[in-house]
Amino acid sequence: MLLVLALAGCSGDRTSSGNEATHASGGSPDEHANEKAAGHNDEHGDDEQAPVVVLMDAASLEAAGIRLQTLTQSSPDEQLRAPGEVLDNAYGTTLITPRVDALVVSRHVRLGDEVEQGARLVTLTSVDISDAQAELRIAEQEWQRVSEL
Repeated sequence: MLLVLALAGCSGDRTSSGNEATHASGGSPDEHANEKAAGHNDEHGDDEQAPVVVLMDAASLEAAGIRLQTLTQSSPDEQLRAPGEVLDNAYGTTLITPRVDALVVSRHVRLGDEVEQGARLVTLTSVDISDAQAELRIAEQEWQRVSEL
């Protein structure tokens, strides 16, 4: 049903007759009888789709799980995962994301802020980085032990 609402909203034609809505919803088997008697053949093209207007009351919206809400700007309170890399594009903007799976602990700049080279953008925490650091410490200890022999 949501797809029908979306498709109805995409139509450039905002008018719809009751016959088209009945025809789109299945209608009665004899609905074209008057057209054939008047000399009209089925003039619907294969690629033609009549716009369908769907009207729903509050109870129908609730039953379908559809919620209407005004959009507002807000910042997410939860932490965001941001794997990625630095990518420059032809529009002079740069997309910056970490190369490993990481959790953004805090943001030091906002979208649109001008930053200097070397400025802190975000603070990240990563299980992969923590594991790699632990393996490095173990390898350093092992190297120290072996090099003293």
